[in-house]
Amino acid sequence: MQTDKFNILASWEENALAWIETIQNNEIRSRELITNQAIVEAILSTSPSTVLDAGCGEGWLCRELNKYDIYTVGIDGVSALIEQARKLGKGNYFTISYEDILQGKSNGLSLYDAIVFNYSIFEKESTIDLFEIIKTHLNINGKIIIQTISPKNELFAERPENGWMTEHWDGLNDKYKTAFNWYYRSEKEWLGLFEKTGFKLLNKREVIHTETGKFFSVIYVVEKQMF
Repeated sequence: MQTDKFNILASWEENALAWIETIQNNEIRSRELITNQAIVEAILSTSPSTVLDAGCGEGWLCRELNKYDIYTVGIDGVSALIEQARKLGKGNYFTISYEDILQGKSNGLSLYDAIVFNYSIFEKESTIDLFEIIKTHLNINGKIIIQTISPKNELFAERPENGWMTEHWDGLNDKYKTAFNWYYRSEKEWLGLFEKTGFKLLNKREVIHTETGKFFSVIYVVEKQMF
């Protein structure tokens, strides 16, 4: 998939096995400490019966939600990650990329009470079109739930308020081959994105790192505006 500026999906395809190893070995401490539980709690707070995990990776979130008797569907553009998800547990997993959705190849998707993007929005301009299409897969009063790095995270201390940055997979195993560039947004830009695509913000939660006491991620819960 050719992105706005960089080929993100190609990097994930090349690094899929390294990512699987990272998850198996719990190499990302922040996931275990805060962000995994934070997104689960945010989803449960909306009381969904059905959830689409858009960018599901190896399916951990779907498996976790299944424990609460929530019907889940996981999609990802990387076939190796979908294969791993299918190996690790029962579930509905499909190799569908965001580009597929933009090209109208999401006919296999249904309507859901919640659609989740957990650290899985990397694009700039194409995200607008993605949101316009993905909202057609929401039930009435359905929610989109997004977790991303907080603009208040120290990572942004010496950066402009929004722009492209490079993920080098620092601190993870040495099997990663290719970095990728992704677009980060200020809160103002996130809110502008929601408004432009017909969503209203219902809730915003700043997730604080339990060890450092500093801002780490942010979770937005939005729903379609009813005109």
